[in-house]
Amino acid sequence: MREEKTGKKIAIVVTSVLMVRFFLVPHLTKLAESHDVTLLLKNDEPEILAGMNLPVRILLVPIERKIDLWQDLAGLLALFSVFRRERFDMVHTLTPKAGLLGIVAAWLARVPVRLHTFQGEIWANRKGFMRWLLRTLDKLVARLATDLNVVSHSERQHLIDEGIIAAGKSRVLAQGSIGGVDLARFRPDAQGRQAVRAELDIADDDIVYLYLGRLNADKGLPELGEAFTQLAARRPDVRLLVVGLDEEGMVALLEQRCAACRERIIFRPYTPTPETMMLAADVLVLPSHREGFGVVIIEAGAVGVPAIASNIYGITDALEDQVTGLLFEVGNPADLLRQMAALADDPEARARLGGQARARVQRDFDHRVVVAAFVRHHDELLARRVQRK
Repeated sequence: MREEKTGKKIAIVVTSVLMVRFFLVPHLTKLAESHDVTLLLKNDEPEILAGMNLPVRILLVPIERKIDLWQDLAGLLALFSVFRRERFDMVHTLTPKAGLLGIVAAWLARVPVRLHTFQGEIWANRKGFMRWLLRTLDKLVARLATDLNVVSHSERQHLIDEGIIAAGKSRVLAQGSIGGVDLARFRPDAQGRQAVRAELDIADDDIVYLYLGRLNADKGLPELGEAFTQLAARRPDVRLLVVGLDEEGMVALLEQRCAACRERIIFRPYTPTPETMMLAADVLVLPSHREGFGVVIIEAGAVGVPAIASNIYGITDALEDQVTGLLFEVGNPADLLRQMAALADDPEARARLGGQARARVQRDFDHRVVVAAFVRHHDELLARRVQRK
């Protein structure tokens, strides 16, 4: 039997189990200490969801990540039905589709506090009608929400400049990111590094570039493949480690584009312990076309691994150019190659940037600070509602 809480009823809506697994477990655990928390999501990874043992009620709803008119209508009606029945004090949505369906349903059900977190815009690299449509839908979410969070200062400014959100209605918690970094998990470990590299058959003097995340074209995998192939032709000591869920046939694409150096690429599927893969790496590479923040950059930084990443909003909050890593022109494989070669040629720079990256994460992104800000923000919004009664 669930313990009765003295706080308010809060619904957290996301599209994916992996979103919860990677980012929200400490938030939900801490929030549930004082409030009655319900998590609504599509159970696309049942074994992962079961293994998290979350101290919250879980309701399954048909929220699809991709646009599908009839499926989306079914998801909207399902959420509206739950919100009317449960009479939540707050609905907090994360991820774009959960935001659209969840905030509209919460507005229709007259939920008093409707909070949405922006964490990267799908329309950022779209053109034509789809860009207009997706921007319009984000404007709708911003208009119907009572409050807005954004995961980075540069993303917030971009959304303000684009006319999507109002400055006075939005805020960034702590120094940004969704949940910060658990410094007890993500830390340097010389023995762990040796063990992981031995398991992956990586030589001690090999230089390992790591990509870790969802495998799709928006993440810049085609450019990474092109840049790595050219770098591998120059240097026999470089390896590429690609870790994540393949959403768009990226493994086959990389195998084709990198045929000349295929034996130097290691593919691994989704892992619940990304910190182990980071231990094997010398440089993280995130060539993404759009990001709200780029949490993987600060996770790698906590391990002492510098990053090379696209010079776009969101990422520029996670990476300080020439301080914790290097930025390159988004979508430009030649510029990516230039930065990858620069760090391959300079082990002292890798060590310096990695050390500075870890120091910055310790200072600004300790997950305890970020989670505390998350819970405090929810308490403040709910208290404001009580005062208005």
